[in-house]
Amino acid sequence: MKIRTKIQLYSSLFLLAMLLLLNVILAFLFFSFSLEREKETLEDQAALLKENHSKNEIFGGGSSILTAYTPEDGTVFIVNLDSEVVNMNADDEDDAEVIPPRHVKEEEFDVRYREERLIYRLPYRADGELIGTIEIRTSLESVFEGLSLLSTVLMVASLIILILSVVAGRWLSTLIIAPISIMSRTISEIERDGTFKTIPVEAEDSKDELKAMAVTFNKMMERLEINHAKQQQFLSDASHELRTPLTIIDSYASLLKRWGMEDKKILEEAVEAIQHEAQRMKTLTGHLLEAATQGHADEAEKEELEAVQFCREVALPLSRTSNRTILIDASQQEITMVADKTKLEQVLIILLDNALKYSSDEIIIKVEQDERIAIIVEDKGIGISQKDLAFIFDRFYRVDRSRSRKTGGNGLGLSIAKTMVEAMGAELEIKSVEGKGTSAAIIFDA
Repeated sequence: MKIRTKIQLYSSLFLLAMLLLLNVILAFLFFSFSLEREKETLEDQAALLKENHSKNEIFGGGSSILTAYTPEDGTVFIVNLDSEVVNMNADDEDDAEVIPPRHVKEEEFDVRYREERLIYRLPYRADGELIGTIEIRTSLESVFEGLSLLSTVLMVASLIILILSVVAGRWLSTLIIAPISIMSRTISEIERDGTFKTIPVEAEDSKDELKAMAVTFNKMMERLEINHAKQQQFLSDASHELRTPLTIIDSYASLLKRWGMEDKKILEEAVEAIQHEAQRMKTLTGHLLEAATQGHADEAEKEELEAVQFCREVALPLSRTSNRTILIDASQQEITMVADKTKLEQVLIILLDNALKYSSDEIIIKVEQDERIAIIVEDKGIGISQKDLAFIFDRFYRVDRSRSRKTGGNGLGLSIAKTMVEAMGAELEIKSVEGKGTSAAIIFDA
């Protein structure tokens, strides 16, 4: 069942139920008020009869004195203690046979729905002695006729309202469902054609939930398109990066197979090249896996650490293995900060590795604290040109591909570093002057 049909059906059924409930309530209130009015009339008539006439006139007089107190289409009976009629005035002589009059000790109302009669019985006392009962009856035919007329009017009005609501509901459901229909059609086209499309949204459209949903859908499509393009580029670059070392390994393996076993020089060259390319593939694969997980990386597990000593501990192994000098320059002897220790260590290693690759002089790690805490890795290497500086965080972007290939670079390190820094709620800023060196700063809020 379509949403439009469901809206029309459920709204119509709900309105029908409400109208039926309203009709029942109105009919009940009308009947209750009308019946109460008739009761009050009978009470007044009986009280007037008792006040205006004596016992002898009421019980022993003629029926003429009862005429003024008899309701239209009604009856007045005067009965003794044995429920025998001693005086009466009735338009219908058979009324006493249909509903026999009777004596009561307490006043009461008796509603006879089948006979459409309302009966009021009032005990008559004289000098403290119970003499008999005044019984006044009136017809409820006019009340039931009014109830029937009211019910007919309510049913006709309800039917008209229901028809109008169906028409209005159809128009309203069309108005509401239109954006959803467009969205559904757009999604079907995307699924069929494999393209990314957006829903047209007019600036003057009302700012309701449907427009918000359409705007959100468009943003999602734009993001998916961008991510799809990045994914395609990522796969292309990754396959290209892996193809080169594999080609080299395959070439040297073929060379070894043909002549390497007999020529020691070729054997050493081939083994060294294969080992170098295998190591480069291992590094590249690790970076690819790291980059692939950055989109859903775990949240940073922050802890308090002493920044100066931490930088010394990270720099020492790299300094020894590379046989290079890495200096620590701190504005204070101890600087306490809060960060994810594992992520910060990985970022520092990436920045130091780049500094060691592209410079031959000593590396300086500055730890500064003022309004914010900054860990800065500085080198006096070849630097980066201003036109390349804007793209250094893009995956697989390399300033000089031939130079990067010699050093083993693959263009993923800074992209991974930036993602990790942002996960810690910090900033990564790169400043560089070509030919003079590069400065990479990790900046935390103090």
